[in-house]
Amino acid sequence: MAQTGPIVSSSGTVQIRFSSIDLGTTKWREGTFEILEKDNKISLCLRFNCGTLKIFQLNQNLKTFSQNLSRIQLNLKDSSVIVLDKVPQMLVQRTYEYLKKLKQEKEGNCTFCHMKKCKIFCFPDGHGHVYLYYLERTSSSPRTTTVTGSNSLPHHSTPFKRIHRPIDYGGWRKPRLSNPAQPQPPLQGFSNLGNTCYMNAILQSLFSVPSFSKDMLSQSVPWSKVSINGLIRCFVHLLAKKDVGSSETKKDLLRKVKNAISSTVERFSGNMQNDAHEFLCQCLDQLKEEVAKVNKSLTNEAMVTSPVRTGEVGPALIYTCPVVNNMEFEVQHTITCKSCGEVVTKHERFNDLSIDLPRRKKKLTLCSIQDSLDLFFRMEEIEYSCEKCSGKAATVSHKFSKLPRVLILHLKRYNYDPQLSLNNKLGQRVVIPRYLTLLSHCTQVTQPPVSISWVTQTSIPFEEEPWSSPDTGFEDTEAQDLAYITDLLETRQPADMDEFLDMTMDEDKENQTPKGLQWERDLDSQCNRNQEREEQELQQALTQSLMECAAQEMREEDDLRRATELSLQEFNRSLPEMLCSDDDSGNQDMMDTDWTEAEDESPKRNAESGDLANSFRLISVVSHIGGSSSSGHYISDVYDTKKQSWLTYNDLEVSETQEAVVQRDRDRSGYIFFYMHKDVLEQLSEMEKSGGIATTGRKQCCSTPVNRFTFKQD
Repeated sequence: MAQTGPIVSSSGTVQIRFSSIDLGTTKWREGTFEILEKDNKISLCLRFNCGTLKIFQLNQNLKTFSQNLSRIQLNLKDSSVIVLDKVPQMLVQRTYEYLKKLKQEKEGNCTFCHMKKCKIFCFPDGHGHVYLYYLERTSSSPRTTTVTGSNSLPHHSTPFKRIHRPIDYGGWRKPRLSNPAQPQPPLQGFSNLGNTCYMNAILQSLFSVPSFSKDMLSQSVPWSKVSINGLIRCFVHLLAKKDVGSSETKKDLLRKVKNAISSTVERFSGNMQNDAHEFLCQCLDQLKEEVAKVNKSLTNEAMVTSPVRTGEVGPALIYTCPVVNNMEFEVQHTITCKSCGEVVTKHERFNDLSIDLPRRKKKLTLCSIQDSLDLFFRMEEIEYSCEKCSGKAATVSHKFSKLPRVLILHLKRYNYDPQLSLNNKLGQRVVIPRYLTLLSHCTQVTQPPVSISWVTQTSIPFEEEPWSSPDTGFEDTEAQDLAYITDLLETRQPADMDEFLDMTMDEDKENQTPKGLQWERDLDSQCNRNQEREEQELQQALTQSLMECAAQEMREEDDLRRATELSLQEFNRSLPEMLCSDDDSGNQDMMDTDWTEAEDESPKRNAESGDLANSFRLISVVSHIGGSSSSGHYISDVYDTKKQSWLTYNDLEVSETQEAVVQRDRDRSGYIFFYMHKDVLEQLSEMEKSGGIATTGRKQCCSTPVNRFTFKQD
């Protein structure tokens, strides 16, 4: 049998705090810790004085660790962080040395059981005593056990594993060939659940945004505040297993994402074809709403349990919205009365922009995404009612007041035909530049994108800041370590969750913290009872939902194959329609626009170099292949910022491609474009190389809606 027992143990009390992706960050608790080895598995066991227990796996999971005079911090690959404080200095040093050897043994591909066994005990007097047990081989006798330590060694015999001399087979003396490098399994996309290519393409493009993915995975999500069927939970699960989960596992997670969206917008249920842009907007809006609910609940809870004192800052939002951080931007509309010059400004927030296909007078030149964006922000005249002078006309201009990390542009490729009651697709070719510039659409006070800083979000903003933070980027191997967390979230029972929440949220008698008032304890008890009742109601709702989903899947199973076949048939029929002429088929409502050479030259040069300020680089394209909005197929081309290469996702199929191919082949089918701010992209590249973490007037009334915006009276 493999050795069983503590290798490092603290018998004295220390201060413990940890954070994990499933349970968030705990308060400081008193308890003991020990490092155990059993069946060649190394685990860190945390025993709290309140009687609870938490175990973390160390081997193949320990990422980084650090120490100072009385503190040890362990950063695990599953994004867990354990901090041990008020530890005797000798115990700190010995534990650090052990973790260092553990790290070296893992990197050296050695069997850890050959390592010297070390026991460290911390007694109440604060002094650590070290006992070392190791196996020593001699040349003339079988292996014997030698014990080395201080004079205070125990006199009783120490159990150890008997080691037998290996049989000397001649063949074993031959040099072993090194194991050939195992080929990496081919990448797999997302399965088509029945006309769900629109969903697959959008998810692949969203997940390919590294800052969005890291914001989803690097935070300690308060899962007790998130619905079991919430979109946040579904996104985190699917993202964690995107590149490491089996096809069937990801198919189940995709169904959960689809059900989460369908529960809010019914048209996304079933096997009907849907518009990718509508699905994208629903995803972003729903994520923002769920995060707002979580933060509101956490803020109200914090205000009840810890009222804000005079002069102190209120409780900070624990969970930062990935959509707000990455995609949300703000546009300032400036309305100027043409009669009296009265100026009114309004601000509006967006997650994306829908831009028109412009028409050019010069038939030989092609318009680009930059042209469409510039046309979107051009000054225009509107009908306007000025309260100051009763004027009826005004001009309105639009400028960015806050920039996003990622700018999402939706190209309006459909034109409604009232005779056929159908959205016809506009087959006009559009140049897809590598870089876009927003320089002429910003002001001197335009706010830059949110800075990148992936410090683990904690619920302790009023205590001390963590003195080191883990690298929460998800490499290929780290994604595998993170994937098991999602299994824990799936299998964790409500009773287990309640038990752990009791440990993290309730004060213990031995915690040496001031006892609360009786009404506070009654309030905690009432909250626990309410939580138990909510969990029971949630479980009943989940059971009923599962039964309904099972019945719906049985009804839809027969339609699934037929829907897929019809989609492919329609795609084959509509393919020739795509090869339309180069005639200008831009939006008929748009006026022909002239561009001067001066306006043309600077963006053209910037399209390849990105030298202008506030430039954005192309990182993803969602394309629609087909002749109308009611038929066709969606695919997604994404840019891997780490490998600096392009991939094409066509449902399950994943293939390598080139940026030039994407720009050439998607000029007619490109529908949604993702552009990342150049400075953010450079910061991500630097972080990838270093492996570090970034440190972080009168009221007016407008009665006529503008082409893109509708102004309302305050």
